[in-house]
Amino acid sequence: DWPSQKPQVPFRVLPVVYEETTDGTVLEIAESQAIERYLARKYNLLGSDLWEEHLVNRYYHSSDVLQVGFGIRVVGAAPEARGEAAKKFYTETLAIWISTHEEHLKNNGDHGHYVGKTTTLADLKTAQLINRILLQVPKGVEAPLSAEKTPSLWKVKEAIEAESASLVAWHKSPRYEEVESNTKARFGF
Repeated sequence: DWPSQKPQVPFRVLPVVYEETTDGTVLEIAESQAIERYLARKYNLLGSDLWEEHLVNRYYHSSDVLQVGFGIRVVGAAPEARGEAAKKFYTETLAIWISTHEEHLKNNGDHGHYVGKTTTLADLKTAQLINRILLQVPKGVEAPLSAEKTPSLWKVKEAIEAESASLVAWHKSPRYEEVESNTKARFGF
């Protein structure tokens, strides 16, 4: 019953994660990025030292900024202008992101991870971003990301999928297909 719960949650918006500590204290963890970072720390997805944490945060933030820009400039464009907006975004903004991320991933061994050889929050963010961009390619516009065009980034996506049977199962579920279909319909993709 959201109307009755809303006044009780931080900032009066979702998401909120509740976690009970060993002494019974209930923690309210609010805001998407705060939740992501809390869980990343809890599950050792921030690297093994301060420098690695910086790298994780650097590439996570870069992907997050790109996702916000994509939402504003492509998804938020008028439906009749969306194709041109996407092409412009792909050449002016996405191309730089691809270039810098591909270079870093190659320098890190080209095995599908931003830091070392283990999954980090940056890997998860990039895999999610790739899926989001590919879901929202405007009609008549070529997809900007693929195993052929962006091999190192694609390895990140594949590494996350290979490590998470539950994610793969979710992506194959009827509910996921319904959510994706509704997203495309809602935004006219």
